[in-house]
Amino acid sequence: MKSRFSHILAQDGHWQHGSGNDGDDYTRLMTEIDFLLENEFPLGVALMVGEMDERFHREVGRIVGDHANEVSWVVSGPFIVVMFHQRLFGKLQSIWLLIADSVDAACGVAFSDGFGNHTEILHAARIALQRAMAQSLNLLVLRPEEAALAVADHAIGATMKKSLAAGSGDFQAYFQPQVFINSGLPCGAEALARWRPDDTDIPPSRFIPIAEEVGLIGAIGEMMFVRSARAIKVMRRSGIEIPYIAVNVSPLQRRQGNLIKSILEILRDEKLSPSDIEIEITESLVGNGGEEFLRWLADLSSAGFHIAVDDFGTGASSLARICEVPAHKIKLDRNFIGSLPHDVSARAVCRSALDMLHSLGKKSLAEGVELAAQATYLGALDCAMGQGFYWGRPMAEGELINWWKGARTECAILEAGLTT
Repeated sequence: MKSRFSHILAQDGHWQHGSGNDGDDYTRLMTEIDFLLENEFPLGVALMVGEMDERFHREVGRIVGDHANEVSWVVSGPFIVVMFHQRLFGKLQSIWLLIADSVDAACGVAFSDGFGNHTEILHAARIALQRAMAQSLNLLVLRPEEAALAVADHAIGATMKKSLAAGSGDFQAYFQPQVFINSGLPCGAEALARWRPDDTDIPPSRFIPIAEEVGLIGAIGEMMFVRSARAIKVMRRSGIEIPYIAVNVSPLQRRQGNLIKSILEILRDEKLSPSDIEIEITESLVGNGGEEFLRWLADLSSAGFHIAVDDFGTGASSLARICEVPAHKIKLDRNFIGSLPHDVSARAVCRSALDMLHSLGKKSLAEGVELAAQATYLGALDCAMGQGFYWGRPMAEGELINWWKGARTECAILEAGLTT
């Protein structure tokens, strides 16, 4: 293959180009990347940082020299940037092994499909490097589709950060009612974060993981606690004695500062008690949490908070583990509810899960209930509570007030009809 690269590799592994200035070399490399991207050259870019001395540089130069027609590299400040033909990734194994053997070095690799210039692909490589360092990995590779998604996620994270800093109305708290299945009476609600930048709906399944990665989950979590506490006050002032609002806590949020103290301060400011807020944790967190996590849950319980385990049936927690958790409520995951009441396997799973929860003295709540037949079947199994579109979708605070009043009125009319 004819060389497309303009460099002359020096014996010590650094570029010789013009004055030999690293800045000139970096500019040249970026120009080469742009040229190859424009010509649909399948490209990979690696970004390395850490304990990389002259010996390390010389070894990289030697390996690159074996593929001089298809690989370029430059030292730019504390970083090494390596550009290579995508199909050479495996043949450059010696470089990745060098990184892996280093005491304190990391490398992020991104591939070029979908990127139009060096800024974009370098951005993807930088994200790969950041993720590698965050996960204590020596090497992290983003394949084309992963790299494109990572860059898009980073842009979403930047927009999210601006929205939170500006205190704009892009972030909202919605509330989905929870009911007693057999009576239909409302018993509480779950707070759900919603984000609509520029009137574009971005689902929580998309923006919550990004918020966790870029360190914004703590700010979003605090906002949800504040807005939930204020919603409780507004509802009670309107004559609705809502018992609680449930708020989700992510694993990362738990590690950011003294979460329990922060929640207690929010409740104190709003003149509420810990029993007014239910803390939701996922079953996967229960299964993966260690002794420190159990102590943290015990501290929550001692402070007066009620604890609910969400997504039960999807995680890896054992029965013994569930017994250790001071949770008063277990929420059956919607995956078990959707095929009720006709699916034999779903019926068996729900029946066994509810029997177990009842024997443990835990309250039960079924998520994702959408049909009357599902509610009827769950009620026959003595599932205490339910949540889902059958009773109400997530709604704004004012809508929840109207819904709550309507639901109680409807139940009162129904009860009066049954007793006459």
